[in-house]
Amino acid sequence: DDGRFIESRVMQQKLRRIAPDLLIAAFLLIVPLLFFFSQTLGGKTVVPLDNLFQWEPYRSLASEYGVGAPHNGLLSDLILENTAWKQFLREQVTSGQVPFWQPYILGGSPFLAAGQSQTLTRSACCS
Repeated sequence: DDGRFIESRVMQQKLRRIAPDLLIAAFLLIVPLLFFFSQTLGGKTVVPLDNLFQWEPYRSLASEYGVGAPHNGLLSDLILENTAWKQFLREQVTSGQVPFWQPYILGGSPFLAAGQSQTLTRSACCS
């Protein structure tokens, strides 16, 4: 009985020591989830898809989908460039090629070495 009492007392001391760290970790997990609740659990996106409807062929579909003027036209790069870069990366990797160079913009440009395309980030590799 004394051995179990001592073990439970030691466990309680350990829990008291790590309790502040656990609270901080829980706080750092919960606050962003609450802030981005509609994106993480609500079915919305942080990608400005409404910007896509500024140009054809999507402009003619805007009224059908109830899309008006873009909320922020300055964010068009997210949908126009980054999505195309991710698609190019996915195509290259699935075909077994390393995407050193992308040939589709003007005369081509470095792709793997360009930081803007985020080729070597975990999210780009796993998407």
